[in-house]
Amino acid sequence: MTEIGPAWRRFKKSKTAIVGLSLSLLVVLSSLLGPIVISNDPLAHSMSSRLEPPSSQHPFGTDGYGRDVFSRVIHGGRVSLAVGFGSIGIGLVIGTLYGMLAAMAGRHIEVILMRAIDVLMTFPTLIMGLVVMVILGRGIFNLVLAIGLTWTPRFARIAYGCTKSLASADFIIATKAIGVGRSRVIIRHILPNISGTIVVMATMWLAAAIRIESSLSFLGLGVSPPTPTWGNILFEAMRYLDRPWLAVWPGLAILITTIAFNMVGDGIRDMTDPRLR
Repeated sequence: MTEIGPAWRRFKKSKTAIVGLSLSLLVVLSSLLGPIVISNDPLAHSMSSRLEPPSSQHPFGTDGYGRDVFSRVIHGGRVSLAVGFGSIGIGLVIGTLYGMLAAMAGRHIEVILMRAIDVLMTFPTLIMGLVVMVILGRGIFNLVLAIGLTWTPRFARIAYGCTKSLASADFIIATKAIGVGRSRVIIRHILPNISGTIVVMATMWLAAAIRIESSLSFLGLGVSPPTPTWGNILFEAMRYLDRPWLAVWPGLAILITTIAFNMVGDGIRDMTDPRLR
C-alpha cells in the first residue's frame, strides 16, 4: 500500500495534476454551491427575453424559452456529476467484487465468468449504454444504472488481472496455508493492495462516464427535460445554430471537466506507482 505523505509529495510535484485537481474542485464546488448562490431559476420561462446574447443579467445568454443558460449550466453540472460519480461507484463496486471472485474461483468457473466479461467488453461503452437505456427507460436512476453497468466489465477485468498477479505472491500463499478463508483473503489482503489501481482507473473513467451521460442526454435517452444536464442543454442548442453561445458553454463545461479528471487520474497514477517511491 502507498504511504500518504510521500505519495502526496509526488502528486504535488506534478503541475498537471495540481491544475487538474484545481479545475476539478472548481467544477464540483460550482455545481454544488452555485445553485444556492444563483438567483435565476433554471426552469423559469420568459418568452419576452428568449435567445438573448450574453449580458450582465444573463452572463451566458438565454435559450429558446428565455431560460438563463448560466443557471442551467450550473444546475446541469450537479446532475451530470451526480450521474458520473454514481455510475462509476456502481461499476467499481460490482466490477471489482466480480473480478476478484473470478480470479479466486476454480479454473472452470473462472473461465466462464471471464468469458462473459470478454463478451460484454466487445460492446463500445456508448452502444452498451444505449441498449440498457432502451431496456430500462429514461430517468436519472436508470441512467446511473445504465452507465454503471457499461463500466462494470472494465473494472472486473482490471480487478481480475491485479488479483491474479497477487494470488501467486508469497504472503497470499502463506495466508492460505495457515487456513485463512477465501473471503478473508480477498477483503483483508487482496483488496487493499489493488485499491490504488482501481482508484486510478475510476478517476480516469469518471470523465468518460460524464461524457457518456452527456451523449445519452444529447440523443434524448438521458434525463428528461426540463431538468437541465449538460447533454440536453447541448441537444436543445442544436435548434439554434445561429446562437453559438447556447452550445459553447455546456460544451466547455464537458471539455473542462473531462480534461480535469483525466489530469487528476494521471497524478494519482504517478502517486501510487511503486517505481516512483
